Amino acid sequence: LTILEVGCGAGFSAERIIPMCHQGSTYEGSDLLSDLTNLASERNPGTVFTPESVYDLRRDDNSFNLIIGLEMLEHLEDPEKALMEMRRVSSQYLLLSVPREPIWRILNMTRLKYLSDLGNTPGHLNHWSTRTFKKFVSQAGKVTEVRTPLPWTMVLVELEK
Repeated sequence: LTILEVGCGAGFSAERIIPMCHQGSTYEGSDLLSDLTNLASERNPGTVFTPESVYDLRRDDNSFNLIIGLEMLEHLEDPEKALMEMRRVSSQYLLLSVPREPIWRILNMTRLKYLSDLGNTPGHLNHWSTRTFKKFVSQAGKVTEVRTPLPWTMVLVELEK
C-alpha cells in the first residue's frame, strides 16, 4: 500500500497512522510549508515529507493507492482544484476530513471563541455540512464510507478511473 498525506502539517496524524500500516507499506507526507515538513520529519524519522503545493503535487499520475487529506480543504482558496489534483495522483482512494458545519461554529461559540466571526475559525475559507461535503467530493469518485465523529465529517472516496 502506498499512502500520501497531503497537508500533513507537523506530522501528528502520520505519527498515529504509520504504526497502523501493514508491513511493506509506504507512507509519505507533503505540506506547503517546509517548516512543517521539517517538524514532521523530526516526529517521524525515516518517513519522507516534501514541501509542495496541493495544487501542484510533483508526483506521477496514479502513483499512490491512497491520498489522505485531513483538516486541510477548509483552508484552501480552490478546494476543487486540490481535490482534482489529489484524484490525479491517487490510483484508488481518497480519505478526506473537514470540520462539520454548522456544528463546528456552534462548538466554537459555546467555548466563547471567535465570537466576532460567528464561531468561524481563522483561516477556514470553506464550510461544509456532511451532506454538502459528500456532494463536493463525489465529483472525484464514489463515496463508499462516511463517518461523523464529533465535530468532523470523514469520507472515503473510491476513484472511478
